[in-house]
Amino acid sequence: MLAHPTKRVLQAFATLDNDADFQEILSWLQDCKDQVSTDGFYVKDEYQARWHQGAGQVITEFLEKARTARDSLRKS
Repeated sequence: MLAHPTKRVLQAFATLDNDADFQEILSWLQDCKDQVSTDGFYVKDEYQARWHQGAGQVITEFLEKARTARDSLRKS
């Protein structure tokens, strides 16, 4: 899905971790992920269902990379 973030990207995530505006964006993305998931329950078209699944996966992956950036930097 998403490419592995570079060390610079991980550093940017780690720096933004304490930024209230960035936390607001992460909260919004979590809400979007929840909405995509809920909407996906009711989709009957196979292509739309896959679209919802893919969108949810990308958002989840982004949120996970943002959440674990500091730990990833420590390990590298």
